[in-house]
Amino acid sequence: MDYKLLITDLDGTMLNSKSEISKKNLEAVHELQQRGKFISVGSGRLYVDAIKFARQLGCQNNFNIANGGLTIFKEGEEEVVAHFEENFYKRIVDILRYNNIPFVVMTSKYSGAFYDESSKEFVHKCKSINQDTLIDFVETDVRELKNVFKISSSYKNVDHIFLHREMERLHSDIRADIAGEYFIDLSPRGVSKWSGALRIAKEMGISTKEIIAVGDQENDMQIVGNVGLGIAMKNAVDKLKNVADVVLPYTNDEDGLYHLIHEYML
Repeated sequence: MDYKLLITDLDGTMLNSKSEISKKNLEAVHELQQRGKFISVGSGRLYVDAIKFARQLGCQNNFNIANGGLTIFKEGEEEVVAHFEENFYKRIVDILRYNNIPFVVMTSKYSGAFYDESSKEFVHKCKSINQDTLIDFVETDVRELKNVFKISSSYKNVDHIFLHREMERLHSDIRADIAGEYFIDLSPRGVSKWSGALRIAKEMGISTKEIIAVGDQENDMQIVGNVGLGIAMKNAVDKLKNVADVVLPYTNDEDGLYHLIHEYML
């Protein structure tokens, strides 16, 4: 198969443990583009953070960023597909507060994230994990926010993960995705990396069978399981490895994307 598009996750995949794109990965991406092929970003990061890496990769007008209920297909063009229903959103906030689970909230009206006083320690953790983040965190009464498309919360143990799964089970309009070692995201159903892949394939006039997708976390399962070639990093979670067509023998700290591009796209 002559694969035409690579959709890559950022953290744990394209980025190394220092949140950097390695020189070898970047060189491979540029060689791919010189061959007339394309790369897109599918990331759970907020737009303000994800866009800087998309620019570094030279994605230009052919990238999509899926972040909960917000999907951006081209720089400067933002398509908000799904928000939480207002009363249901308030119920989620009440449940998280009652169970002492810290969280931050994203709305389509602001490029940063909101939190309340009880989540200050979690915000500090977010900043320490992504020290180069451009996200502004604003303290407010999050329960009164509107146009919310994503809730990113911390999980400290299996009980917290179970609680999020129960919320997902009880309400068919939300989904819960583990997104990294510390985070679990709640978002409206219907918007995901996979839905972004479908949209960009249509815009490019290609089949999804001509797409390679690569990632490392549970929130990559749908796209990795549906494209032409789904790839999991060596450092990926077992759930993703189980649905992938290929498990790379390289981690994100071993220039995994360099090896992927050279083996499957050049």
